Amino acid sequence: MDFNDFRIAHVVSTFPPVLGGMGAVCHEVVKGLVRDGCEVDVYTLDCKIKDEKNESGYKVFRSKTWFKFGDAGVILALCLKLRKYDLVHLHFPFYGSMHIVWFAKVLFKQKYIITYHMDVELKGLKKFLQKIYDKLFVKKVLSNAKKVITVDRDHLENSTFFKYIDKEKIVENFNGVDEKKFVRWPDVMNQEKEKFKAGKKTVLFVGNLIAFKRLDLLIEAISELDEGISLLVVGGGYEEKKYKKQVKDLGIEGRVVFEGMCDSISNMVNYYNLVDCLVVPSDAGESFSLTAVEAMSCECPIIVSDIPGLRGRVENGSNGLLFKSGSKQDLMKKINTFFALSENEKEQMGKAGRKIVLNKYTWEKHIKKLEEIYNYE
Repeated sequence: MDFNDFRIAHVVSTFPPVLGGMGAVCHEVVKGLVRDGCEVDVYTLDCKIKDEKNESGYKVFRSKTWFKFGDAGVILALCLKLRKYDLVHLHFPFYGSMHIVWFAKVLFKQKYIITYHMDVELKGLKKFLQKIYDKLFVKKVLSNAKKVITVDRDHLENSTFFKYIDKEKIVENFNGVDEKKFVRWPDVMNQEKEKFKAGKKTVLFVGNLIAFKRLDLLIEAISELDEGISLLVVGGGYEEKKYKKQVKDLGIEGRVVFEGMCDSISNMVNYYNLVDCLVVPSDAGESFSLTAVEAMSCECPIIVSDIPGLRGRVENGSNGLLFKSGSKQDLMKKINTFFALSENEKEQMGKAGRKIVLNKYTWEKHIKKLEEIYNYE
């Protein structure tokens, strides 16, 4: 296919080109497509972020909507706008608007593919509305896609809506990382390291401070480990006060540092370089874990929960360690196992992670495979 004549619309609920999440993945994808000659437009909900002049060459259409509920919202004019594209790429889930992509197929025979990023688990009124929407539209949206891309086959097969997807339509295409930016620095100043180290050994947590990420489990584990092991927390969220209270109640305020949100790649790379290892303790909700791959790219070993969407990033004992999901005792055991390694063994573990990234998890590889999928369609 000559991508100079190819027009594609990406439809995604959030599109802030910042660290983490579905919007960041979409941003990297469209950058690569434009570089290779595609004409790409992005349709998303309006938000507080103001788009700066876009040097990557794609356009972002942010739509105000009469109904917006968190990351859900209805873009009423979307159906007509999608008629002019050769293909539509829907980033699932997009509650309130993903059915409009299906409408475009019914009304105008518009072809579309889907990237299945994650399941969504809501509570209260949001959960009630979600169930209604799921029953009305999700099966139609998924079953009518030309292809369904998964970033991790294991995760998709354990997902809520796997039963609605034609298995012959599934294509696995791993998320990527910018391996030129996420790198190991040859030297990190000792005084810079000490800024974050309450002890001589530091583990890192990165993510939104929400329940399924299980920061509470990691904090409990830290409280019972050797006093020389400390924890650096990067991320924010509505449960931050709860976790700070937990730290205070356990009497380990001197061993846990809350850094807040990080909106800079250079700062994030700094964190990966300053710590000994990354721990991802989630017990659900992880479809791939960009955080784990970013750490691997920086030669930072990882310790992750043995769940779909996470365990695929680890070659156990090579680039990191797996622990039994939800088990504080096994998490403590694996952290102790890691710190019992020699400095050379830790270094080799980090290098193994970097090698895996270069072989499997670069955006260049992701874009190349995506273009093969587009070409097939």
